Amino acid sequence: MTAVSIHFRLHHPEAAASFARLVADDARFSAVLPGTPEDAAASGLVVAEVRTAQNVSVISDLLALPEVREVFVLGPAQDADLILASMRAGATEYLPFPLKVGEFRAALDRFTVRTAHSAQAAAPHPQRQGRVIHLLGGKPGTGVTTLAVNLGVEASALDGARPAALVDMRQPQGEVPLFLDMHYTHTWAAATHNAHRLDDAFMQSLMVRHASGLDILAAPDRSEDTGSAAPQAIGTMLRILRSLYSTVFVDGSPLVDELSLASMREADAVLMVTELSLPCLANTRRLLETLDNVEPDVADKIRIIANRYTPKAGVALAEAEELLGRPIAWKVDEDYVAAVSAINQGTPLRDSAPKSPLTRNIGKLATTFVRTEAQRKASGLFGRLFRNGADDMAETPLHVLQGAGG
Repeated sequence: MTAVSIHFRLHHPEAAASFARLVADDARFSAVLPGTPEDAAASGLVVAEVRTAQNVSVISDLLALPEVREVFVLGPAQDADLILASMRAGATEYLPFPLKVGEFRAALDRFTVRTAHSAQAAAPHPQRQGRVIHLLGGKPGTGVTTLAVNLGVEASALDGARPAALVDMRQPQGEVPLFLDMHYTHTWAAATHNAHRLDDAFMQSLMVRHASGLDILAAPDRSEDTGSAAPQAIGTMLRILRSLYSTVFVDGSPLVDELSLASMREADAVLMVTELSLPCLANTRRLLETLDNVEPDVADKIRIIANRYTPKAGVALAEAEELLGRPIAWKVDEDYVAAVSAINQGTPLRDSAPKSPLTRNIGKLATTFVRTEAQRKASGLFGRLFRNGADDMAETPLHVLQGAGG
């Protein structure tokens, strides 16, 4: 086994000698002291000292070097902002001052495990590739996040061996963690800043698991730069995730920008959520026309969901279909109380209202995305939804789901 080089970027270079002594008898690593010819170009593992959040750019600079695998950060123990900024910049370990020998060695052990997982991930994936389902609203506020969150939870319950994932791509601020009362450290911006490092192990290190089994990848904060290479990295990121999960749901923004298009290009289906109100239908039609013009291949994947449906809306389904120029694939009846209660509790609908028709019917919708091969062969038109694309969709009947508001 070839030893991994450890380079040091410390305020006091002589401190590197202390680290070198710690790994002197560890055949997995080889310490490279500052000032030596071997230290001219960093590679392998870099231990960097970062004292303030304003200096975290050194982390992304190091990770941009092609031979650098990971960066460990040494920093103050009580600076929560620095710890968060360091991890979001791509650091895989944060080691607080004063450094304890046991903590450093444990971090090296974790590095070895991650490296082994990365090597395994480089092999072809024998398992069936999962699906990517991108959801977006015809305008803001149509309940996309409620549908995305609960579809993800239900899909995870359908396949315990390969759970579902949910990527929060709403901009400028995602809300998925609020809907599930979750805390997170990383966002998908870490993937866009580290495109050269994207593999199974790296992507899994960014995910946070909900109690339901659903894995979440949070959206960047408003102030977090996603990098110029973000659109290309988004496509790569979703291809990796579809190899790891049965279904990857994307909670997308009602915008046609490069990030949204990158996700929709990779998606197997695009679910556009609208409401039976004239302003929403008009906005939805404009969005459909835009996609028809700029990205016809994406437009062909679109399926319309009429959310918060009520027969008293004043606009009939047939009228909405005529206005949109497309069939409505599903209608989802309004249940404001159940949806808002779940959001305020920070729980999925299956936990806050397990006996509700809302929960049962979102679960039914989830089965259209997570199915065994035998189920797909037996499911007729419903199961062919994703195999044959728009031609099958023209024949697919309207599926009525009771009570999904939000």
